Amino acid sequence: MTSAQEAQEALAAGEFARAKDIYGSLLEEYPEESDYICGFYTSAYWDNRHSMILEAPPGKARGSALVEAWDQFEALANDKEFSGLSSFRTAMRSILGRAAEEFRLSFQDSGLTHDSRTLAELGRCLIRIEDYANAAEILHFARKVRSTPEVLFLLGEALCASAAGDPETLAKGLSYYRDAFILEPDIIDPSLIASHPASDVFTRVYEEKDQNKELASVWFPAKLMSLAQRLPLRRLLPEEVKEISKDLARLSPDLERVVEKYKERVRARICFFILVLLQHHYLHDYNEEAIQELETRLAELDAHLYKEYRDYLHG
Repeated sequence: MTSAQEAQEALAAGEFARAKDIYGSLLEEYPEESDYICGFYTSAYWDNRHSMILEAPPGKARGSALVEAWDQFEALANDKEFSGLSSFRTAMRSILGRAAEEFRLSFQDSGLTHDSRTLAELGRCLIRIEDYANAAEILHFARKVRSTPEVLFLLGEALCASAAGDPETLAKGLSYYRDAFILEPDIIDPSLIASHPASDVFTRVYEEKDQNKELASVWFPAKLMSLAQRLPLRRLLPEEVKEISKDLARLSPDLERVVEKYKERVRARICFFILVLLQHHYLHDYNEEAIQELETRLAELDAHLYKEYRDYLHG
């Protein structure tokens, strides 16, 4: 086994002092190697903080402490452009994997089985370390406990990421994505989106919006819904269709009244609702008159999005 492999194994096992020593030796021989620089910085950082974090009580408190500490570290690592490196990914799996274990302790405690927030945090950790099957299992349970927008968003990502060419699982995942955005458009967390086709859509809209992450997040629900037009998403209940139609009617006049900096957000939300209703009327409750009216409104609001929708629908 090479020294680089030993360093990675030490990081993966949470043996940060040993990893720091090995990476230090590697840097003496290869001082410009970016992965070794990252590994040394990462192992030194966690060697200084890990024991303090583990002083937190086992379970939810320790899991939360690990996640909070990782988020702080990740912000620093991003500034140093470490996030794509192997040693960074290994450390993330180690730290967030440990956090997931701590959340599982809370999950197994009968007093916390109905704590949907803890279940969501566990699901989030599992997604970040790419354990999608277990994430989906936990999040399905969390949805039964309390179907929050966060749980639905996470479940959408977990299922899309584990679909592996299975159209039924993909349709379920995209249905949960849609349902999350119906309830709360701002629930999106771009850092978690790695599945197909969601990551492709986000990357494309990010480029279209001049690499403005905020605008990309605003338009992502509508863009994803445009792509999903021909997929058999969950049929909306009559009361859901009625509520979406009411929201659409309420938002349309707002587009003229709202201050300029919020116009794009409102327009994106209206387009999303239009696309949700179009898919419903094409696949589940065919209504030619409603389709024509909705298509006309979409074309007026965003000609480019309308063209994409037509291409996906008839492609």
